[in-house]
Amino acid sequence: MTKLKVSLCFKSLSYILILNLLFLFTSCKPEVFPNCNFGSSDEIEFQKKFGLAMFCDYENGLACAKKHQKPIFTYFTSYSNTVKEFERSFVRDEEIRNTLNNNFICIILHGDDQTPIGNVNKEKVIALGIAEEGFDFLQQNKTMGVFNGLLQRYKFVNVKQPLYTIQNSQGKILMTPMAYMNSNIESFKDFLSQGIKENAATSKN
Repeated sequence: MTKLKVSLCFKSLSYILILNLLFLFTSCKPEVFPNCNFGSSDEIEFQKKFGLAMFCDYENGLACAKKHQKPIFTYFTSYSNTVKEFERSFVRDEEIRNTLNNNFICIILHGDDQTPIGNVNKEKVIALGIAEEGFDFLQQNKTMGVFNGLLQRYKFVNVKQPLYTIQNSQGKILMTPMAYMNSNIESFKDFLSQGIKENAATSKN
């Protein structure tokens, strides 16, 4: 009888442990953007740390923007960049954080991201805004960071970091990107506000 009780108790504890693990797993991967490919470890970590949902993959973010018909805010940076005003200041401002979460699909792209990428489609890459010579370079250096750097260089014609850009849901640039030396909290708020207005104006056309 004692052995039976111990066995049942052990099974009950095991069942509770499994339920807790399932709860933790699902709670760590919230469906922030329904039907979008969001939830990599870096994306979840950024959201948990700063309260802002940001894609770490441009194509996934663009696809989500098209589905939800929202403009795109892109933050170009690098892991080695010591200028982290976005993390230290901007995203900690509640008004900015709410504006980004509610009005934009946000993407953070690191120029030194060493994540390998598979085969790249030439037509697709060029359609995203990268020139043909950029595609050739990407073919020889298949990392996410190289893709991010080429996208910044060719699509936005700017290699400064940090760099903030706003596009419509189809990837069309809506306004001149903002470089870090021209920004503070108030100018950044104005930048986002202008982006929302520009998107609304182009959506009517």
